[in-house]
Amino acid sequence: MHNLEQYYTEEAWRMFSALYMNDWTNSPSQQILLKQLNNETDISATVVGIYGDAYCNQIIFQKIPALDNLSILDCMGSIKLRNRLKEMLMRCPY
Repeated sequence: MHNLEQYYTEEAWRMFSALYMNDWTNSPSQQILLKQLNNETDISATVVGIYGDAYCNQIIFQKIPALDNLSILDCMGSIKLRNRLKEMLMRCPY
């Protein structure tokens, strides 16, 4: 296990996710994503910013090695896993 969540800080996440909030447009695909990700706009906007509007609703179901082969959607079930997801998103190459 990678346990990326041990490196997570809320301050770093707030600064990072804020970079993507201006690009949030509430498009139909973004609204679907928002519902699937428990109405967490910061995570949804970051996923859209990193993976793109056209691909965001597909990537959430894929198993990601950096998340110990969990999907983005799998990580929405607990605070620990959400923090793991957020830390992974902050480490994504652009």
